[in-house]
Amino acid sequence: MKYKLLVVSLIVLSFLGSACAGSQNPTRLVAAGLYLDPEGNQPTEKFDARAIFYCIVTLDQLAPDTVLQASWVAVETNRSDQNFVIHIEDVVPTSNTVVFKLENAGHFWPTGQYQLYLYLDGKESRVIDFEVYHDYFSE
Repeated sequence: MKYKLLVVSLIVLSFLGSACAGSQNPTRLVAAGLYLDPEGNQPTEKFDARAIFYCIVTLDQLAPDTVLQASWVAVETNRSDQNFVIHIEDVVPTSNTVVFKLENAGHFWPTGQYQLYLYLDGKESRVIDFEVYHDYFSE
């Protein structure tokens, strides 16, 4: 009888352990980068003041309840307060690749230093530094 009770207890504990493990979000942020194009053909760490910013994020083991957030910040520029939050966007990914896009609607971005913070389910996963410059010779 004791043997059967021990076996049943182990089975129940094993089931409870696997149920708890299954409730954790297995999604991982594998890669993230900044690009001049939404296809990811032109990686960059520097953008012209007229550019559209693209960030491509690659995830692995995507869970259905995953939330990916991008927070774009002007760290130190010639026309904004320090650490000014430009835009925050939350998405629930439907594939392992997410493309974030940020544009300044026909205006120039202030030149200076920027950061992009990526959060996966509310936890900071990646910080990407980048720069905006103005090419005065191309006008």
